Amino acid sequence: MSTCFAVLHPEDDQILQSSEHSILQAIADEASLEFEPGFAGRSYLEVPGNEDVKHAVEARLEQNHMSFSVLTRIAY
Repeated sequence: MSTCFAVLHPEDDQILQSSEHSILQAIADEASLEFEPGFAGRSYLEVPGNEDVKHAVEARLEQNHMSFSVLTRIAY
């Protein structure tokens, strides 16, 4: 199982979705996190174990006006 930020994208705007993927990839690279782009309206960004880093990532998502929730996924 993994805990991640589930970031919602507008499904009808591919340009915005692509732009958000680039932003999420930059956030993931800066924080050394896993990023899984999604094309069904939702992407996943690993939640870091360090609380300070977690809060910094949350702040970046909010700064970029991204709608997100934290959820636990079951890995197969």
